[in-house]
Amino acid sequence: MKFLNILKLAFVSVLFASLYSCDVIDKPFEESLTPEDTTSTTTHVRKILLEEYTGFQCPNCPSAIPVIEALKAVYSDRLVVMAVHAGYFAKPDASSGHYLYDFRTSVGTDWYREFGIESNPMGLINRIGKTTNQHIFAPGSWAEQIATLAEDNEPEMLINITPSYTDGAASIGAKVDVEFLQDLEKRYMLSVVLIQDGIIDVQNNGGTVVEGYEHNHVLRGAFNSSWGEAVNSENVAKGEKYSTNLSIAVKEDTTHPWEADKMKIIAFVYDVNTYEVMQVEEVSVK
Repeated sequence: MKFLNILKLAFVSVLFASLYSCDVIDKPFEESLTPEDTTSTTTHVRKILLEEYTGFQCPNCPSAIPVIEALKAVYSDRLVVMAVHAGYFAKPDASSGHYLYDFRTSVGTDWYREFGIESNPMGLINRIGKTTNQHIFAPGSWAEQIATLAEDNEPEMLINITPSYTDGAASIGAKVDVEFLQDLEKRYMLSVVLIQDGIIDVQNNGGTVVEGYEHNHVLRGAFNSSWGEAVNSENVAKGEKYSTNLSIAVKEDTTHPWEADKMKIIAFVYDVNTYEVMQVEEVSVK
């Protein structure tokens, strides 16, 4: 496993260096990827959340996309990705004639401020390191952090999401069930959010305005506020469960409609005191 992680780190590090030293990349060296060995004595694994903080006016942000794609090729559905458009580079600019749409959300802005994001592209990985102010990672270090977290195959809990939506409905529903797999002496919160793929708009790419750029994993809103809801108020025992039924109103958006067949629901449980994400799950709305 250590040798495999070294290969992962080497690949993504070379890729990231190439992206920032060249104007054009013919291939992101996809053939060099080695899929993760998911063989385990357990049925379930702890999954990993990558929050990419980005903006359509950010000239360096497109360079992070091949890094994300490379990591997804390695970790598959064990890695959950969310693109949070927030901050200076996410602001619309009508005077530009290009950056007209507002990708920002209230939840994304709350996170951006709380976690002190000051530049893009940057990422949070399971929100580790918040208590020591070492929680913000540039794309060049994503592979190392994710590889380290991936060595932990023993989840503290499982999350199951059951979506509910019918075409034309005014809201999207989600039943979320959390099951604890260990006796735990911590307090947890559950956050549930909505993301969307395939949004076509503009993007600053190295100083050039690119029309028809595809934005994926875009955070669209939260089912249960920016910080979620309490899962427990005291210690929990193995086998205990928490369930909640949530919904989010479908936003009327004539520029980029909320298309259910391109949307996913992400649910994650985090430690109240450290913000660390202990488990994450995602499921398609349709």
